[in-house]
Amino acid sequence: MRGGGVTLELDGFEQMLVVLAREVSYYLHKNGASREDAEDIAQDALVKIIKTSNIIPPSDMRAWLYKVVINHFRDMYRWKKRYAEILEENFATFDEKVAEF
Repeated sequence: MRGGGVTLELDGFEQMLVVLAREVSYYLHKNGASREDAEDIAQDALVKIIKTSNIIPPSDMRAWLYKVVINHFRDMYRWKKRYAEILEENFATFDEKVAEF
């Protein structure tokens, strides 16, 4: 080992998950997600896939993972949009009340 680093050996399933995580993270970032959001979504999806790995055959994991990350990204987008609207509504009202004083 150089520099005191740790070497981690991954089995085939784990290597496939790492490749898929990078792939979907890149896909999300390319389609409008920030790098941080894309990585968070990919990580959340990997946790789900690990929890359900006994149910999903490896041949279906890529399609399932894309469906999960796209739905998660849509939900996040809707939430951020709604959050921005709520802030705008409340701060516009706040600004009007401050102007009254």
